[in-house]
Amino acid sequence: GRLNLHQATINRARAEIDLYERDTGQMQVNSPITGLVTQRLVTEGNEAKEEQLLLEVVKMDPIRFVFSAPVGAIASLEKEAEIAVHFPHLGKQEFNAQVFNVGAQMQEASDAVEVKLTLANPDFLFKTDMKGEVVIRTKEKKKIFPIVEAALIKTERSHYVFRVEGGKAKKVPVDLGEPYNGRPTIEKGLGEGDS
Repeated sequence: GRLNLHQATINRARAEIDLYERDTGQMQVNSPITGLVTQRLVTEGNEAKEEQLLLEVVKMDPIRFVFSAPVGAIASLEKEAEIAVHFPHLGKQEFNAQVFNVGAQMQEASDAVEVKLTLANPDFLFKTDMKGEVVIRTKEKKKIFPIVEAALIKTERSHYVFRVEGGKAKKVPVDLGEPYNGRPTIEKGLGEGDS
């Protein structure tokens, strides 16, 4: 009698193990978001308790990122404005991101404000560790005057050009801008019609 009782207990335990193994093989875990698994909190084959976190998943579409913008550019960075983003290692293509937050305070030790963007990422092209460049297009236009290199006089502290006033050449201090088509440009010191 006792042997039959133990054999029945063993058979029941084996049946429970078979059922457990069958159920385990059929279990599937689905995340409510599509994204990247950044952390596995339970290893395969271990029992998970009810309400226990199994995985950490980071949503990858849209992707969010942060950059610092000069205070002078804030006017063109209102919420939901589109901003072009360029990722050098993806070629010359620009991608449109959308502003979702502009910081209210300037960052210490700079004249910049933190800006947060969202960027559609349906194909998971953009990754969390990627670095990019933000292109801020403003309505403000700077007038620049490309000049030939030979017309520019350089000293240790300043740059000068000669401007014709009343039929005579006058030495004028100028501020240089970014080169344009390989030529120096003047942002300040000359006006339209100066020669």
